[in-house]
Amino acid sequence: MLKFCYDSLTGDQKNCFLYSSLYAEDNDIYKQCLLESWIAEYFRVRCHDVRAYGHGVLEHLENMSLLEEGASTEYVRMHKCIRQMALNILSDMGDRRYMVKARETPRNPEIEENWNEMEWISLIDNELQNLPDQPGCSILSTLFLQKNTRLNKIPQSFFKDMQSLRVLDLYCTGIESLPTSVSNLLNLRVLYLNDCKALMELPSKIFGLEHLEILDIRGSGIKSIPAHIHKFVCLKHLRASFSNDIQEAALNCKVISMVSTLEELVIDVKTSKERCNEMLDYTIENVATLNKLKIFQFRFINHEVVDVIKVVGTTPHVFPKQPLFGQGSDPAISCVISRADAFELVNHNGAEHLWETGITSMNRLQGCLIESCKGKCPMLINIFANGLVRHLSVLQHLEIEGCFEIEEVIMKNDNAGLEPCALPKLQEVIFLDMPNLRSIWVDESLEWPCLERLEILRCPSLKRLPFSNANAPKLSYISTEQDWWEALQWQRHEVKEQFQQYCTFR
Repeated sequence: MLKFCYDSLTGDQKNCFLYSSLYAEDNDIYKQCLLESWIAEYFRVRCHDVRAYGHGVLEHLENMSLLEEGASTEYVRMHKCIRQMALNILSDMGDRRYMVKARETPRNPEIEENWNEMEWISLIDNELQNLPDQPGCSILSTLFLQKNTRLNKIPQSFFKDMQSLRVLDLYCTGIESLPTSVSNLLNLRVLYLNDCKALMELPSKIFGLEHLEILDIRGSGIKSIPAHIHKFVCLKHLRASFSNDIQEAALNCKVISMVSTLEELVIDVKTSKERCNEMLDYTIENVATLNKLKIFQFRFINHEVVDVIKVVGTTPHVFPKQPLFGQGSDPAISCVISRADAFELVNHNGAEHLWETGITSMNRLQGCLIESCKGKCPMLINIFANGLVRHLSVLQHLEIEGCFEIEEVIMKNDNAGLEPCALPKLQEVIFLDMPNLRSIWVDESLEWPCLERLEILRCPSLKRLPFSNANAPKLSYISTEQDWWEALQWQRHEVKEQFQQYCTFR
């Protein structure tokens, strides 16, 4: 049955399944690391969104029960029987050479096997103390040495012949330095040095690795981001740790701001609650210049995670600063939103309207979602105040959900002189679970020339609609509750009759 499941997989799925056997049996595998290793090994250039493709492969392997959920949703694991089947398949493949001794007690790896014949080597958690001086691994593409805490030295010539290496995992080893031969890893894409607590600095020659895309130095002994890190011309993902020293953090921020290729920045912060706000704001100010940044995440000493910006496709998700971080606008957020095609405000705490989030330019915005404000943003009462609606000329989709305190969408007093056709491209409006909503717009003076779909559910305080067959000629789908529809107040009864034919009652 297991072999049948394997045989039904595509080529990429088979490769990724076999690769997963490099990890120890019944042991948690961090999904992010697994995906990043797959990408580096297999489909880095095969499709536009390789991460989404990788997630699809991972999901399929889980659905086929070839991988199973680990300790949390962030992890998977491989059952020992399935892993043994994968290793047997690898053994039968003449073109796939590997050494896998994860969580085993090895004999001396210098003489045990011919390293130079291997494509994959996994020696995870083996209490290794020594490595071969120059194993000559010209075809090696993945090397797993993580969790060997007694391994404190790598021979100077160890990496000399590893030009094909793409993935190097040294997580939680005892290494005190990297050898100069690391400069030979010309095709290295992924380098994990997290929790290498004895590692205090990176050698200067490492900055010649022009294909390196992922660098994780969180929890290592490296306190200062190397000044030459911008020489990693392909670096997309940087994960680092900041100490309690504000001056040191300031220098780190300036160095990071020079890495123009960054798409993800994750920072672990070991600081007191009193300094969290200062640390966060200063970092945001400096990274606002990183135009390609899609994920910007803080992890604090109490394990609290703050996603400042997370972009999916072209949609930036702006998450709340918790009370200890204070309120106010973030220049990085405003900068990203000004270039965004879509915007989601999720669980934001303390804003009275969108203007206070620092968003002053939305001229490219096509979609807007405001979600899950229940009990979390009690001050968010008005949406488009202070004339903000004037910046929404290309908005096509507007959705507000679960915001219990919102009373008005477009405020007339703050939008005096608003042009009738202020929202010329708006096609869909969705309002859900808004018990205090009483007004979308005060009357029928605005035009809605492209509005086609309207969904309003559980908004009992909304008694009037600003739409008519004259100002919304394309409105042809309305989803709502029948009792609410019957209780609506209309200026002209014929408008209700006209729209009722398009209603779908829930």
